[in-house]
Amino acid sequence: MDSPPIEPPHYERAFSIVCLSSQRWEAALPTNRQQVMIRAARQGHRVLFVETADFVAKHALRGHGSSRPNRPTVQNVTVRKLVNVVPFSQRYSVANEINFRIGGAEARRAAKDLPSPSVLWIYDPRGAAAIGAFGEDLVVYDCVDDYAEQAATPRAQRFVSRLDKEVAERADLVFATTERLRERHDRARGGVHLVPNAGDFDHFRPAAEPSFTDPEFAALPRPILGFAGNIIESKVDLELLDRVATTFPDGTLLLVGPVQPELLARVHALVEAHPNVRWTGLRPYETLPSAVAAFDVALIPYTTNEYTRSVFPLKVHEYLAAGKPVVASGVPSVAQLHPHVRLAESPEAFVAAIAEAIAANGAGDRERIAVAAANTWEHRANTLLRLIDAELERAPARRD
Repeated sequence: MDSPPIEPPHYERAFSIVCLSSQRWEAALPTNRQQVMIRAARQGHRVLFVETADFVAKHALRGHGSSRPNRPTVQNVTVRKLVNVVPFSQRYSVANEINFRIGGAEARRAAKDLPSPSVLWIYDPRGAAAIGAFGEDLVVYDCVDDYAEQAATPRAQRFVSRLDKEVAERADLVFATTERLRERHDRARGGVHLVPNAGDFDHFRPAAEPSFTDPEFAALPRPILGFAGNIIESKVDLELLDRVATTFPDGTLLLVGPVQPELLARVHALVEAHPNVRWTGLRPYETLPSAVAAFDVALIPYTTNEYTRSVFPLKVHEYLAAGKPVVASGVPSVAQLHPHVRLAESPEAFVAAIAEAIAANGAGDRERIAVAAANTWEHRANTLLRLIDAELERAPARRD
């Protein structure tokens, strides 16, 4: 099934975008930031992608000093790095202000070359310090995560939480990927929109064909219960994966993706304890669909915590684009996708849902693909860009 036709956007004029992202442009596994900005650039919007993460000394130690790593070339996208000249900008206002004022000079110079009107598009709440500094006509806050819950210390959590609220209050438009995030930022003057995450449909659609499976996985014992993504402590429930491996000893638990260093020992222990567990490590994004094609059931084995309660996993529509039944835990945002996604609230319910999906033997594949086809990055980007275009039309009257 092909993706349904997308109504072409109608803009009075193209606008420029200054995107503040704590994730690098060349991230191994692209997320909302790259996916949306690529689509905006394809539609003729000039994009300045500003990487805001990490103290400059860390880059020097990693060999990222003055040289820039190779990045995918996308027409209309320019990438610049915010130079964090002092540490602790995720803990202290003064450090954050200094980094955006001094370290953002190169990015501000690049922004001067952008045609008007321009939009400051914030993913990193620390970007509160940049509002007004880029000469923007409009401020957008695309809230795709509970950023405070990702902070490393209680002090950092309090600081990021305050900035999260500040950016949401000062922005002209706020986009939220889950109802929990939308409710958090709801305000009397409006401008807060629920726009869930989407998937790279064209990239993962071929994985619906068994012949697309990487030969490396084709001979693994069935059923293959698969997870593709970052294995990090704040999300992935390793105890739940242990339960899955124990419950389905004749099948394969296939884990595809990089592991947070702090979890390496536990993942190795999981593999050593269960002969039916296979961990591949990081695979290039280009090859992920050939791994997903091997899955009989696709898993989102998330722990339940304050962070995951606000998450809408990017992988859910990738799995559905491949026609795979999905079993998830810890992410209430996907409940709306039942029955294509089975949401389980306990380990017992999780393995029972896997058994149900196996027994269904592929029933509903076409329906799952149709759901993914209606939730592409093209659709999400167009929704956001239309909202911005409408707000820009109202902006002059609002400022008068």
